[in-house]
Amino acid sequence: MNFKTRDKKQLLINAEAVKPVAFFALTDAAGNGLRKPDASYLAMEHAAEQTSLLLSGAATIDNLPVHAGQIAFLVRQHKDMLVARAALARRNIRSVYVTQESVFLSETADDLMLLLQAVSEPNNERAIRTALATRLLQTNVSEIIGLNQSVEQQNLLEEFKTYHDIWARLGVASMLEALMSARHLAHKWFAQLDGERQITNLRHLAELLQTRASIAPGMHRLIKWFNRERQAATSTHEERQLRLESDQDLVQIVTMHAAKGLEYDIVMIPLAAFGADARNESPPVLLHEVDAADNFTTVLELRNLDETKRQARRENLTEEMRLLYVALTRARYQCYLGFPVYGAKSKVGETALAKLLGLTDNQPELDDIARQISALPASLFAFQAVTSVPVTRLPNTTDRQQLVPPLPAPRVFDDWRIHSFTALSYALTTQDNGTNGHYLPAGYLDDDTEHRDVNTPRAGAPLLDQFSFPAGRKVGIGLHALLEHLDFNASDASKQNAIERCITRLGFVTDKGQLEAALGVWLEHILQTPLFDAPTAQGEKAQTTAFCLQDIAPQDCLNELEFHFPVNTNRALINTLTANGYLKPGVVLAHNSIRGMMTGLIDLVVRHENRYYVIDYKSNHLGNSLQDYSPIALQQAVTHHHYDLQYLIYTLALHRYLGQRLPNYQYDSHFGGVGYLFLRGMHKDRVQSGVFFDRPDAGLIQQLDQIFGSTP
Repeated sequence: MNFKTRDKKQLLINAEAVKPVAFFALTDAAGNGLRKPDASYLAMEHAAEQTSLLLSGAATIDNLPVHAGQIAFLVRQHKDMLVARAALARRNIRSVYVTQESVFLSETADDLMLLLQAVSEPNNERAIRTALATRLLQTNVSEIIGLNQSVEQQNLLEEFKTYHDIWARLGVASMLEALMSARHLAHKWFAQLDGERQITNLRHLAELLQTRASIAPGMHRLIKWFNRERQAATSTHEERQLRLESDQDLVQIVTMHAAKGLEYDIVMIPLAAFGADARNESPPVLLHEVDAADNFTTVLELRNLDETKRQARRENLTEEMRLLYVALTRARYQCYLGFPVYGAKSKVGETALAKLLGLTDNQPELDDIARQISALPASLFAFQAVTSVPVTRLPNTTDRQQLVPPLPAPRVFDDWRIHSFTALSYALTTQDNGTNGHYLPAGYLDDDTEHRDVNTPRAGAPLLDQFSFPAGRKVGIGLHALLEHLDFNASDASKQNAIERCITRLGFVTDKGQLEAALGVWLEHILQTPLFDAPTAQGEKAQTTAFCLQDIAPQDCLNELEFHFPVNTNRALINTLTANGYLKPGVVLAHNSIRGMMTGLIDLVVRHENRYYVIDYKSNHLGNSLQDYSPIALQQAVTHHHYDLQYLIYTLALHRYLGQRLPNYQYDSHFGGVGYLFLRGMHKDRVQSGVFFDRPDAGLIQQLDQIFGSTP
């Protein structure tokens, strides 16, 4: 080991110079070997006690007291880190685990995934219970059992619906902040040893999720992305590596692999004789072969050969020696090395440290270790046998720096945002009767905004059909998913399988057979209702033949078309929409302008006879008969929810998309129109039943194209 001789600074303990390397051998009170868990505990306790001594004020470097940030524990495995942190905490010494692992690989990420799924489905009791059972939420058993009571159960559902609404309105980060506050997670976690790590991970993940959500909004899209990132997580992205819990002066705990290239003033290696377990030498064994050109080939040996075992031992020893070298050369002033004396079945003599010291016996005695170390230069190496360790707690620090309030934050006028139809709806206000109020948000989760999710058929319904079928956001999402993944030309068996999967995913337990039968009949109406057999514009007859969804081949369908385009508009948007009858007089923008990027998802784009149509599914419950889905009723629903503004955005998005994809594209000849399918009102024997159709004027789309413009 080469300690820096050019550095004239010295480590002194009680004003006396110390030897650069301190060995401590670990045995029981009789000097016999220890079981590995006992040896690991004793080694960490001794290293932590030495750390307590160093931080008590007795140790100095260049006449300055040693502080926690100058000390590092090098460990081989994650579980050793936990033992080290516990030993340090017993002495009131705070520490931090330094790693390059991705935060997506953490236990916090696993728990957060379950939590996000529960919040996205606030009526799914099973998902909520699963989330509550995670370590992240710190829920006790009695609280979970108490959920069987109707009052507690209802309160819990209301709580998660509140989180769901916050997520929909303000974003995932705001939702997690509200949940942490309501459930006092910070208070609960900071009382635990790794609490600061958990809170740091949670806030880090919330930041990454919010960043992603600003690019691609939508709860289910965000959950899918999060799940993909967890499965493919690596440590290559710096912004995703685990962050330090605190920037305070803390003892560093680092794995030996991660310590390469780093240096610390004082290094503790409590378990320097790592790899001392009796290795499993039964095949298969992984080893390497070298050819005449020094090319390495990885070999998986399945035969039980003595030579194979010997080669595997040699390769393991080489790797352990390299790792030991990395660990030993991290210290500037002193390195503490723990050498456990294990009991039977261990192979301490085959470890890299034993080979380095010249030990040959697989279970060396304490005297053997002492003899080999005593042969080393006495000015550099110290030796101590350890059988028990006291606990010396450091006092709490009281000389905290006086906090000074920060200067007022500068005002930044930045109105550039990621916009969607929902965000634009919030930006519109009306001044009827002298009162201000926001339109209800609409979009992917806008169906049945006035209805709760209902998990049973509607009361009083004599027959389960599309009108009495359960309603609500949850059912709306399920129907969207069913139609998104369905081949409209599929066989009856394939459709039945899709129906059964849909009912299962919706979480229905009772009346599954009736629900599947009702959904089967309903799906037949949805797929076979004639669409768009109406004028395509004022005074203009349809130029295409009537068709239904079942007539559309898979290659003529484009599901979930995602779009992004720049937006930079002001009062001109309101004036244009009002003049064309898409907004009532009196509507104003809540802000002076809308700048940023418009984004959204079109449920379906279909091509029929070389014309392209925007299709959007709506599961709104308008009534219990087909008369409740008359053209007048559909127009009222579209106006009430402001779906007309939504489909104008969709039309503009598809107009721009087709303009980039089709040669000689012309709106009048290529764009067929917009169809909002109110699924509960569709009937195969009635043309355009439950279908709201519009084909915005080409001049209006050209105006909107200019008004939305592009960001400078």
